[in-house]
Amino acid sequence: MSKYDKINTAKELIREVISNGLSTEQEDRNRAADIFGNSSVGDLAELANSTDEIGRKFVGSTFYFIAFNIWHWEQAVSFYNQYSNPARTEHERVANELKELKARHERLKEANETLKEELKLREGAFSDLETARHRIEELQDQHADEIAEKDTEIMKLKAMLFDQMMKSA
Repeated sequence: MSKYDKINTAKELIREVISNGLSTEQEDRNRAADIFGNSSVGDLAELANSTDEIGRKFVGSTFYFIAFNIWHWEQAVSFYNQYSNPARTEHERVANELKELKARHERLKEANETLKEELKLREGAFSDLETARHRIEELQDQHADEIAEKDTEIMKLKAMLFDQMMKSA
C-alpha cells in the first residue's frame, strides 16, 4: 500500500510533495511514476513551466524534483529540453521565423521573376514602337518635298477656283 494511492493527478502529487516531501519507499516512487505516467503530456508540461507557488515552493521546480527522482535522468532531461528549456523555445521561435522568412523570400523571388518577364515584354513593345516611330519619321522625311509640292499645287488650284468664281459673279 502506497501513501500516494489516494492521489490521482500530478498536481495533487506536487502538493503532497511540497507539504510532506518525496517518499523514498519504492512502492511510493512507483505510484508517483504511475501518476505522472497517467497524466497527459500537456498537463505535465503546464506543471513543469508553472510559476505558481505552494508554501513558498514553485510548482515547476517541484515537478522537476519529482521527475528526476522517478524517471530515468535521460527521460527527465529530454522532457526538460522539449517542454521547458528557454533556449529551445527561443530556437523554435527563431526557426519558425526563419521558415516564414524563407517562404516570403521565395514569394518575392517569384514576384521578381514575373516583374522581370513583364519588363522584358514592355521593353520589346517599347522597342517596336520606337522602330515604328523612326519609320514614320523616315517616311515623312522622304515625302516632305512631295507633300510640299502637293500643298503648293492645292493652293494654286484654290486660287484658280477663286478667280473663276469672281469672273462668273
